[in-house]
Amino acid sequence: RPMTVETMGLRERVFLKLRDAMQHLLRLETPGALTPDTRLREDLSIDSLGVVDLVVTVEETFAITLPSTFNAEDVATLDDVVSLVMARLDGAAEGS
Repeated sequence: RPMTVETMGLRERVFLKLRDAMQHLLRLETPGALTPDTRLREDLSIDSLGVVDLVVTVEETFAITLPSTFNAEDVATLDDVVSLVMARLDGAAEGS
C-alpha cells in the first residue's frame, strides 16, 4: 500500500516538513537528494552562520523553541534534527 500522509508516522511527517524547509532554505533543486542520513556540514556545507539559519527555520517551521542548551555540534544529520524536533514536540504536548 503506498504511503500517504494519513498512513505516515509523525517522524516521517516531521522529516518531510523539514526536508521541504531545508530545500527552501538552501535553494536546492532536488529535494529527493535530502535523506535522513544527509550530513549538515559535510553534505550541505552548513557553517556556523548556516546553523543559525537552520535553527530559525526549524523553530518557525514547527512552532517550537529549541532549548538554550542546544549545541549545534550535537546535530550532524537531518535525522538528528528530526529527533530534536520530535523531543520538543513531545515536550510541548506535555505542556513543558
